[in-house]
Amino acid sequence: MIIFFIFTVYSYRINAGSMIIINRDTRIYNDSVRIVTGKYSIFADSAKETPDTLFIRGDVSIKKDSTELRSDFVNYVLRTKTFIAGSPVNITEGSNLIHGDKLFYISPVDSGIMQGNFLFQSESLLIFGDYAYLKGKDVKILGDPEFQGDSFDISADTITVFTQDSSILFQKCVRIKRKEVKGKAEKIMYFKNQKIARVYTNPLFFSDRDTVLGDSGCVYMSENRAVMYNGKSISHTKDGVNETYADSVIFFFESGKIDSIEFIGKTKGVFVKNGTEG
Repeated sequence: MIIFFIFTVYSYRINAGSMIIINRDTRIYNDSVRIVTGKYSIFADSAKETPDTLFIRGDVSIKKDSTELRSDFVNYVLRTKTFIAGSPVNITEGSNLIHGDKLFYISPVDSGIMQGNFLFQSESLLIFGDYAYLKGKDVKILGDPEFQGDSFDISADTITVFTQDSSILFQKCVRIKRKEVKGKAEKIMYFKNQKIARVYTNPLFFSDRDTVLGDSGCVYMSENRAVMYNGKSISHTKDGVNETYADSVIFFFESGKIDSIEFIGKTKGVFVKNGTEG
């Protein structure tokens, strides 16, 4: 996953094809600018150096190890160790990508905000949103964020990516969809490496004539099955409605809808015939 780097300039060296000195304390560099500082290498078309700020312009590239930030410009304030990059900004590490229109970053606290047309891409998943907060190795995405996986989609009020262990937290008004199977919950924790989603706070799943719900549950994406704990299933038939309660309700969805349902532990059921008044 993406690893954010703390871009901090303590001392640096600027190489360029040409340099102009203005008023002694301002320098303008042109023609293949390269700035070297610690473990960072910065490349750009031009740069302006003042006592307070570095203004870096034109196809800017900041590299550290396997991570690279690319943008049209970077303004780095030396005293506060903060920088603004923009129009647009791409941060890559291998096949992983973070994209946005503008990045404001505070190096001493290793945090910032990426604004406008935010995108997080990693292997077989995409996450879109209006903006995101960056803190260390975590990314909190807001503004109608939506997750697109290789076989399912999830939307929520907030989506937080924990890059260190490849887990993703979905919070508030969570909606999940896999073909004809739809579900909702207040919170989902998705473990990307294991392809397991733990669902909390009265999750509910439904497709066609079947509905399954519970106090909490677990969805095994690679196995096309889910378990609802302290669960209940509601199945509509041509004659009426079956309501079945069990300690655990397991349902399978390989075909893209709820194919079959199993009940584990203490079980009871009620059949309500069509036309029967409650």
